[in-house]
Amino acid sequence: MSVGEGAAANADFALEAGRVLAGVVRDAGGRPVQGARVTLRPAPGFTPAEGTPRYFNASSDGSGAFRFSSLPEGTWTLTAAADGQPQVTLPSVASGGAPLEVRFEASLVIAGRIAGPGGEPVAGALVRANPEGGGGGGGSARSGPDGSFHIKGMAQGVYTLVATVPGGEFLRAEARGVAAGAEGVLLSLPKALSVQGRVVGPDGGTPGKGFLRATPKGGEGESQGGGWNDDGTFTLQGLAPGRYEIRARTAESPPLQGTVEVEAGAEGVEIRLQAR
Repeated sequence: MSVGEGAAANADFALEAGRVLAGVVRDAGGRPVQGARVTLRPAPGFTPAEGTPRYFNASSDGSGAFRFSSLPEGTWTLTAAADGQPQVTLPSVASGGAPLEVRFEASLVIAGRIAGPGGEPVAGALVRANPEGGGGGGGSARSGPDGSFHIKGMAQGVYTLVATVPGGEFLRAEARGVAAGAEGVLLSLPKALSVQGRVVGPDGGTPGKGFLRATPKGGEGESQGGGWNDDGTFTLQGLAPGRYEIRARTAESPPLQGTVEVEAGAEGVEIRLQAR
């Protein structure tokens, strides 16, 4: 539209309103779920305009209802999660479409026990259930004083369980092919080994502060690191059986460095640092 100088014009402009996506969240029995966390992300193949948030969040109210407003037109992936419920995903929903009913599946439990090398219960282990074949979901729990654990809110499927304990006393334990609803799963934690020794300077004295890292030879096991004490002594924990290369390096510049190869479980190891 063009308007000449001094002329007045009236025009109506239609501004495109954002789209709405609403619905209700229910449990497996059809009851509304309050406080469910509902998230929208662009579905594969849909690229929103530049400046659009990467995701949108909402929470269901006492009637289970949720609502997103001012959404760009397009297709979205919706996920809903709530305490004690298995996560549910709707891979492709359209903004501005009919109201949705998001229903959680009946939740299952994976139960079992964490034990040490001698069968003794291990408390405080973190047990994670990771879906096999990828995808979202999963869950976690900590073992109790008797070593038992219960991972709740699991969806139907097959999982890999991984148990870890902080502190370096035990190695991780893993169980594959565990179906949701399984009971009596036993995860036995192998005893971890350590390397003990002392770091010395070029003159045999105690060097300044620095850092050590034990790296497995041949790719087996996990690397472990730490510093040494004021008298140069050190203990590297959490090692699996095998041979390791230990590198030591001072924090000063230029640093002093030293390297040795040892078997896990070795004691009395001396690492002599030299200028490089």
